[in-house]
Amino acid sequence: MHRWILHGPGRKKSSIVSFHFHEHHAIARRRNMHDESYISNKWKLNSKTKELIALVLAFTVHIPIMIALPWVGLAVFLSIVSYFFQHAKSHKNVEWGRVALSWHYDHHMGPDQNKNFGVRTDFFDKLFGTRRIYYGTRTERIDYHRRLGKYAQHVVRKRSLRESRMRE
Repeated sequence: MHRWILHGPGRKKSSIVSFHFHEHHAIARRRNMHDESYISNKWKLNSKTKELIALVLAFTVHIPIMIALPWVGLAVFLSIVSYFFQHAKSHKNVEWGRVALSWHYDHHMGPDQNKNFGVRTDFFDKLFGTRRIYYGTRTERIDYHRRLGKYAQHVVRKRSLRESRMRE
């Protein structure tokens, strides 16, 4: 689904699933993998909320199968929950994500966002030849520290804006 829907029709801004590439990927690229929508518990119409809606729809599509094969339904449900929590954690705790889900980090931060589609595992990327290692390379280390500096500047600006609003 990720490769064929979110990176296919999802690249067009007019697509209903364009949030994935044009919101989530853009934010992750600018913020060194951080996506602040995963930190907030507020229900805003952001990339996290849209992802949750898409996951509920994916679960709903499987309901007919679940009626006939309840164990399959349980497996689908657990898979969706596992996906969401691992994906969210990788965008909240970037250092964990860089190491534990390096292929997902490579997908967002690597030079080609049309590679490394797996979130929980890189098994299918290896199988289909879409795995490209970026994490741990010399280029990644240089890029990471450059982006880290830009992200730190963003955090400082955001904090000073918040403090100036509080003083007013």
